[in-house]
Amino acid sequence: MATIVLVHGILGVGAELFPDLPWPVKPAIDYFNGVAAHLRKAGHTVEAPTIPPLQSIEDRGEKLAQYLSTLPQDRIDIIAHSMGGLDARYVLHNYPKIAARVKSLTTIGTPHHGSAVADIVHSATRNFDDLLPPVLLKQFGAIADLTTAKAQAFNAKTPDVKGVHYMNIAGVAPANSQLILLKLASRIGGLRGANDGVVLSSSAQFQEHTYLGEWPVDHFGEIGWAKWRPGFGIQASDFYPDNHLQRYDELLAKIPA
Repeated sequence: MATIVLVHGILGVGAELFPDLPWPVKPAIDYFNGVAAHLRKAGHTVEAPTIPPLQSIEDRGEKLAQYLSTLPQDRIDIIAHSMGGLDARYVLHNYPKIAARVKSLTTIGTPHHGSAVADIVHSATRNFDDLLPPVLLKQFGAIADLTTAKAQAFNAKTPDVKGVHYMNIAGVAPANSQLILLKLASRIGGLRGANDGVVLSSSAQFQEHTYLGEWPVDHFGEIGWAKWRPGFGIQASDFYPDNHLQRYDELLAKIPA
């Protein structure tokens, strides 16, 4: 019996808003927008852990490893969005016992080679680092770790693990379909080439990983959040774009048995 683990990216949450509390508190927004419920309905066992939203890869990875170690002793397949893919790679490299149970890691819109948007944001905020106490600064390590320089260092010390099948998906959205926020981000980062508004397609692909191709959506669309239509009305299709859940069904079909 396999367990599918959905790992969220920066600023995200999993199935519980405050996982350390003795009672569950559900978030108002489902990060993967219905994917877990859809896969469970099809008979899959699905977990969606919450890890620190803005901490470093190491801190987020340690929390993810702690969660994965509590799962039943069966096969694990990880599907990770954005920074979550880097957290998962950290766990696989640093925790051999967990890696031995992981059959596959699929990353979606993960900046394996860093993000130019993070470069600009980190450069603009670096002067504030000296003003923050170390305890508080520790809570905001994600941006620095997503820069191209940090990504290069991370890749050098985090090689892939034998026995795990690594797969990558890139988001490439038509310019006229991106959310305003992502249009702004791509302009700030000066992104050139196919991208999802935050991550270049070339950064979402990594070395010997199997490349599953691109999804025609932006960074938010990769997890099922469509663009807003002009006007004030809201329709279900604003939140569940066409083929969103079907893409995840097709992804699962490509995971090795």
